[in-house]
Amino acid sequence: MRRRLLSGECRESELEDGIAEHDLQRDRDGRGDRCRVAGHDLRLREPGRKVSRVHRNARRLRPEQRHRKPTRVVRIVEVGTVRTVLFDVGNTLFHLDYAFIADVLAEHGHPVEPAVLRVAEYGAKAAIDRALTANGSLEFVLWRDDAARRPSYFAIVLEAVGVPPNAAARILDVLQAHNRARCLWRVMEPDTPAVLDALRARGYALGVVSNGDGRVEDDLVRAGLRPHFATVVDSHVVGVEKPDPAIFRIALERMGAEPATTLYVGDVFAIDVLGARGAGLAAALIDPLGDYPGAADCRRIRRLADLLELLP
Repeated sequence: MRRRLLSGECRESELEDGIAEHDLQRDRDGRGDRCRVAGHDLRLREPGRKVSRVHRNARRLRPEQRHRKPTRVVRIVEVGTVRTVLFDVGNTLFHLDYAFIADVLAEHGHPVEPAVLRVAEYGAKAAIDRALTANGSLEFVLWRDDAARRPSYFAIVLEAVGVPPNAAARILDVLQAHNRARCLWRVMEPDTPAVLDALRARGYALGVVSNGDGRVEDDLVRAGLRPHFATVVDSHVVGVEKPDPAIFRIALERMGAEPATTLYVGDVFAIDVLGARGAGLAAALIDPLGDYPGAADCRRIRRLADLLELLP
């Protein structure tokens, strides 16, 4: 069965319930993106950067524009007949176990609500997008590397929720050790199997392309998702990582698919969207807060279930 992405407009809805119920408030005041969740005031910015490009642009707005939250409209352009959908894994099929991380923080004397961690992680991902573009490896920026003298993904998350550097170092060691034993990206949205079932019923061939550590296939088997996918490409196994177009081509060759008829779904613009485009694929960015910087020309969805509207 051949399906077509039609030209038109996709109006993004309000924040999904899991965030909205924690009273998320965002404003731009010229000094940074501020997120208020469950009583915490988070400023999502890169450590050491006083004012980002996004925030400088905010200063050019009139005061009434800065605090007005317009409805964002994303244009869906025609990309031809889509037959194949490839998925990222982390923050796409599986999400961080925020409850476990919150427990670790509490054990170290820094109680934080899981919803606050989620928003902080979103900010960290946006903050390091440029580093991902330059290096091309998410693993390169996930954990602390004193020799590189750069902030890591999780270090930015901990800083955003108010964990001081000396305590953060100990917590990072605990989280990294646990991640080696069992991947921290292990929470699946309840409707994910139903979404994949529906896509397959509509005639789409499904596959996975992930910058993994060799455990991606086992994780999918454990979650009961492996039967949905014709192939699983784990960067650790094949020896090439996104955004290198070669890793996408491996999946296409295994599935007998063409770039022009394939859509890739992921959550990091620099790796997932730009990588897929480099291989000639269309791409959709999972953007749960609807405010990912630098992705204005990209199809965006709040959650995996939104694919059922994008791919009728």
